[in-house]
Amino acid sequence: MSHYVQTGEGMEVDPTKTSLVGRSPSVNQKIHYVGGENAPEVVPQHEMYQEGMIYENPAPTYGQEQVAEKSGKGDTICGMRKKLFWILLGVLALVVIVVVVVVAVVVTKNNSNSNDGSTSSGSGTSTAPTATSSGSSPSATAAGDIISNGSEFAAIKSGNSMQFFYQTNNGSVFYEVQTGEKITSGPSIVPGLTGAKSGTPLATVSWDDGAAIRLYYLNSDNEIQEYVYDNSTGWYSGSLSGEGIRAVDTSRLAAIKYGDNLEIRLYFQVSGGVIQEYTWKDGNWSISQSLQVGITGTGLAALYYPDNNIRVYYQTNETSKVIHEISYGWPDRTGWDETGFGPDRNAVATVGSIAAVSWGDTSDWQMRVFYHPLDSPSSIATWAWKNTTWVGPKTLVSDTTIDNGSISAMSPAVDQYRIVYQDSSNSSTDLLVQE
Repeated sequence: MSHYVQTGEGMEVDPTKTSLVGRSPSVNQKIHYVGGENAPEVVPQHEMYQEGMIYENPAPTYGQEQVAEKSGKGDTICGMRKKLFWILLGVLALVVIVVVVVVAVVVTKNNSNSNDGSTSSGSGTSTAPTATSSGSSPSATAAGDIISNGSEFAAIKSGNSMQFFYQTNNGSVFYEVQTGEKITSGPSIVPGLTGAKSGTPLATVSWDDGAAIRLYYLNSDNEIQEYVYDNSTGWYSGSLSGEGIRAVDTSRLAAIKYGDNLEIRLYFQVSGGVIQEYTWKDGNWSISQSLQVGITGTGLAALYYPDNNIRVYYQTNETSKVIHEISYGWPDRTGWDETGFGPDRNAVATVGSIAAVSWGDTSDWQMRVFYHPLDSPSSIATWAWKNTTWVGPKTLVSDTTIDNGSISAMSPAVDQYRIVYQDSSNSSTDLLVQE
């Protein structure tokens, strides 16, 4: 294809055509000057006679300079006139700039769209709840940080959204906010939080729709650390961090807000596998109860039940790995008692991750327990407490999680719950279920 460039009044030059170049005399040519020095003429291979003297090959240099001037050789670049060359170069530079700008705009738009998350259908229970999942890629965090393989998750209610925390491969703790089917904030590093051990368990509680948050984790000495968020002051280290309370290396963490008055109950494993309860009340922390003995590294989950009742879930038998439930404040009982959930329901789970969530009122209180079945560690199963009885087990997620990965759960609204877990590609995945 020919390309034309406007070079003057109505003229177009095709740069692919050969330009007109003057010819220089060959070595064998003889140049005669007839009629004076101002009238050069090239005569090949013979002499021309005229009145006056004949000059044979006089001043060949002068004739060559004249031809060179006419040919314009000194005014070309790459066989093109200088002016034409610079015009084409300018046009090419302009095209390159336009292409670069367009590519930059497209990339920016795509990156913006990727932050909106993606949605896909999730598997529900046989009672046909509506389940919607959305994932975030492992590289969705800050540069150089991806969700660590096997990271713990901790989720809370924040207004009508879910805020969840996890650890990255660099040891930092990040959070994201999920509203509906989109990530509306983050991923962002928790400001100022340092010293979390690699693979730390995580637990969190909140109140006032996320205006107040408590986040718990272990440092490299397995001491429980507390990180506090207040919407008027931001993030800062909590008082528990200075208590020197130590868990065993394999301990998990669970925490709940308890009672009408503001109390926090924190659960962890200590020496001998004992599950320890620690209480925050009236601005002070204290040891409250030593509970059952759990297997090494047992998953831990806790939830609140109306009328100041607490449920804690754990595994107590190395062989069967059945999940047990103990209850505090059950009507007509005092202290902690084991319920019939474990022996009767036979929820056999892998060792490590148990999650629980509750919602409703005393007339229709709902509870859900989540775990990885021992015979299908890349799936998530659930037992449901509804109409004063346990129903299950039902498969909620089939063969798409990492084996025995962390699960965390929260309830954003009545008859609704969300779980967050790590899928087989190490991405965090959120599942919203409408009962």
